[in-house]
Amino acid sequence: MSRVGAVKLFGAALVMLVLTGALAGCGGSVLGTSLDEAREELQARPSFEQAEKDYRALLKEVQDAVSELAPNVRWNSDEITQIGLSFCSRPYADVKGAESAIYTAGNGGVGAPSDEVWPEVKAKVSAIAEQYGFTVGGSLKDEPGNAMLVLRDSTGASLKLGFVENTTLSVYGSCALHEN
Repeated sequence: MSRVGAVKLFGAALVMLVLTGALAGCGGSVLGTSLDEAREELQARPSFEQAEKDYRALLKEVQDAVSELAPNVRWNSDEITQIGLSFCSRPYADVKGAESAIYTAGNGGVGAPSDEVWPEVKAKVSAIAEQYGFTVGGSLKDEPGNAMLVLRDSTGASLKLGFVENTTLSVYGSCALHEN
């Protein structure tokens, strides 16, 4: 390697080292949010327990609406189930007591809304979701026999309703602090 090449390589490595240190900061994240700022943001949100109640209520209302508009969909269960629990991603990863969870309605449904009724299902689900603050997003896929509606709230939680031959309905909860 020539001397010029070595100097360029050393310079690039030094710049990366400085940037990594500057971005990570003292207790901060690559996103520039300090641990204290992340905790404050989570404290301003509903607690994990309140968010869970809201997600379960949302899923039950949506499940009932899908059943009403598409009676051919037979849910495997009437239960709203927590199917996953995890620590939060950055910038909340280091905040003690912060977790997120995934919930599903009925462990899925056998059958799917017909293409004819799907626009009505989508409109009804969007109206229900809006009452819970899920307003951002829309159809990711909207083809005959294959659709996916994804709506997000201001905290990053997402409601997903989709079908091909069968129906799935879930909420991917955002990061929240436990009450205790």
